[in-house]
Amino acid sequence: MNILGYSGLHGSIAFRRKNYANLTENEYRMCQGLDSAACIFVNGEVVAAAEEERFNGEKYTCDFPVGAIEFCLREANLSVKELDYICHGFDYSNYEELLSMSKSGVNFYNEVLSPKIQIELWQKHYPMFSIKHKFINVNHHLSHAATAFYPSGFDRALILIADGIGESHSISLFEGNESGITLINNYGILSSLGVLYSQITAHLGFLVNSDEYKIMGLAPYGNANRYKHIFDDIIEYKDKGEISINKFALNTTDIERQTGRGFRKWLSKNLCAPRSEHESVTQQHKDIAAALQNAIQKCLFHILVYWGNKIDVSNLCMAGGVALNCTANGEIFRKKIFNNIYIQPAASDAGTAMGAAMVQSSHIGQHPKSISVLPPYYGPGLDDLSCEQAINKYKNKINYQKFSDSDLIREAAHWITTRKIIAWMQGRMEFGPRALGNRSILADPTDPSMRDRINALVKKRESFRPFAPSVKLESAHEYFDMPHLHEFPHMLYTVPVREKYRSVLPAITHVDGSARVQTVNKNYAEKYWRLINEVEKTLGIPIILNTSFNVKGQPIVCTPIEAIQTLLDTNIDALFMGNYLITLQ
Repeated sequence: MNILGYSGLHGSIAFRRKNYANLTENEYRMCQGLDSAACIFVNGEVVAAAEEERFNGEKYTCDFPVGAIEFCLREANLSVKELDYICHGFDYSNYEELLSMSKSGVNFYNEVLSPKIQIELWQKHYPMFSIKHKFINVNHHLSHAATAFYPSGFDRALILIADGIGESHSISLFEGNESGITLINNYGILSSLGVLYSQITAHLGFLVNSDEYKIMGLAPYGNANRYKHIFDDIIEYKDKGEISINKFALNTTDIERQTGRGFRKWLSKNLCAPRSEHESVTQQHKDIAAALQNAIQKCLFHILVYWGNKIDVSNLCMAGGVALNCTANGEIFRKKIFNNIYIQPAASDAGTAMGAAMVQSSHIGQHPKSISVLPPYYGPGLDDLSCEQAINKYKNKINYQKFSDSDLIREAAHWITTRKIIAWMQGRMEFGPRALGNRSILADPTDPSMRDRINALVKKRESFRPFAPSVKLESAHEYFDMPHLHEFPHMLYTVPVREKYRSVLPAITHVDGSARVQTVNKNYAEKYWRLINEVEKTLGIPIILNTSFNVKGQPIVCTPIEAIQTLLDTNIDALFMGNYLITLQ
């Protein structure tokens, strides 16, 4: 069976622009349906998956993912007519009556949400192909849950989905077992941890549905106790693992419900004045970020402790945008609430493209194969022809040289250990927001100046932003406070750097002594492991600094042409693309 899943709500932002005048740019982004993506399964196995932003260049795009769909079809060597099912990671088919209570709701359903609109989008891009008998809507949180449970390898688990909002729920609890996935309970918009985090993100002058991870990076600079009382006032912890963000009730008009203005007016009066994008980040903003982060963690513990005990389960699976909060994930891991945890690496809405296909695959008896320990290298790959075409396009601006694998690794390690910044573009692109060694910028983690250099000269972003370490799996426990041979391959947990190495690893150690670690297993990422191993021969440390190969506001680079153009536009010292070393003339 050939099953294609996709995510996103085409036209979601455009609808807001058309129907709501005088919103801020941030408020226009306060919507569902971003992170469009596509994924294809053939006989229960994932063949390809990619976010649409990598093809159209618009970060977090909500556009119909035609570029990602075309890539998936090419990778599977299929035509659209050979698809048995097409599955969408939203199901608003039962919400038409509810949305009909307001004119804007009717229009939103008819123009963006309805299954009919999705089918029309397919007909627009594939006019000779009727999909009505193949099209399936899949509940949004169930799609998330499938991506969290089926790859985990667990026989039984509690599944927590937490995001801004699905169709109408912001938190859902499921039980996964050998029979499938069963809903236990869910909570609505007044429990939305994702919306709370996004609203504070906006109030602190950052971009909604984009910059929440900046708040997570800012939090360790702050004093959480300074504003603890504010978040204790905002959040009510109820019986049976429920939470209520009671100040959301201050959003009483349609505009306030769409934008959170009622809640943010309260924040302005009781917390701080809203920060504009270009204002300095002050200690007050850092303290607010710290208090928010602690509140989110307290909420997650409240939910997980209750439901873990309620269904008596030792395994946890997580997905949804909140599951990308690495600091919270690290705390959950260290609290040992569960014996085993699996978090979907594409935990954002992009992952529901994979999840929708997984749900249908399971329904027809083709249970998705376990892929838990594998880095999600499901995107476009590299080949010599595309590399050569890109090199020829820029041959008057670059120097290039081709190496064997072994020589390339030695050369790249030399550049890193001589404190140069390199781009490393190898194999297939990662699916999800993290660069895991195939589309990465790499550097020496022992260089005290490296973090500031990369932030200012290469990434062109805020100075407080931390970088992640990639470490050989077998050595990780020596440098980080984690069990021996425990896999953290997806860069989803923040763990303490061991005290004696914090001064040795200044470029990847955050202000609170933590790091967002990625373990690299030779069996699953051999070329990347060999590079780290080669660096270790010189530095004596089996670790390299790893950040995504892009600049501020740009998706992770997808093509060789994009890679060379980014080299030209930044202060990266060298690009290792496939077996080519490329430098500027």
